[in-house]
Amino acid sequence: MVWCAIAILSVLISSAQIDGRIVAIKDRSVTIDRGREAGMLPGEVLDVYQTERMKNPQTGEEYEREVRAGGVLVEEVQDKFSMGRIISSLRPIRVGDILRRRAHNLVRSVSRTQNYLYVDLTPDGVKWIRPGEKLGVFRRMNVIHPITKRRISWLEKVGEVEVASLTIRTFSARCVITSYDKPILENDLIMPPEEKERRLDEIHILNISGDKLLLNVFQGAVPNAELVMMKEIPDNTDERFILAKIKVIQVYKFTTEVQLLTPQHKDKLLVGDKVRVYQY
Repeated sequence: MVWCAIAILSVLISSAQIDGRIVAIKDRSVTIDRGREAGMLPGEVLDVYQTERMKNPQTGEEYEREVRAGGVLVEEVQDKFSMGRIISSLRPIRVGDILRRRAHNLVRSVSRTQNYLYVDLTPDGVKWIRPGEKLGVFRRMNVIHPITKRRISWLEKVGEVEVASLTIRTFSARCVITSYDKPILENDLIMPPEEKERRLDEIHILNISGDKLLLNVFQGAVPNAELVMMKEIPDNTDERFILAKIKVIQVYKFTTEVQLLTPQHKDKLLVGDKVRVYQY
């Protein structure tokens, strides 16, 4: 069973999008096994990932996970291969490491004692980030619906930073931490201004704790508002929907905490459920 689990996890990891692998390293120069024919372009920034084997000390079960090891800037592209330069490294980069196009501005490292952090930037991030700009730090949260197995994702704001300096050559920025609700971690996201006000279109139950529910932000969510939450039950002919009363406790950047005022409905609500919210 252990090796079966490892095999399944290995398949899941290998099936993720891969934009290349490092086939040679000399000093800080790398050779990539993808070129012009695979759509590689000069100036692209690739994140480097390594596979790390873990072992559960209690059960002895082994599994694999991917960890980000650094970044590479593509400088020269041939038909079958490309040449790049290592612009950041969180750990030693090796031949065979996986490369993926950088899609987000990610926290590289955090200095707890000096209250600053370094951010690895996308090419677009370099264009809009400027010293002195105040930005939000967000963490991608995920839950899996226990029945449909559908992944529900949202962004939770964990802090704010101010850009202190920008280094174009390495696609990085040094930022001062100005506030935080939770400790800022590696791989947290630094969001561009146009994404700060993004809201999720659908309302889902993201977490259930006692009579408290966590929903994503919705229109009309203000503290102390008492509302009706409806969950449809299409497969049940006796009860087509649930009408539960809720009270808004707190509205955050991307989530809303509510209290369930009709506890008899608690057992019929699941994390990941899609709901609608109405005024009385």
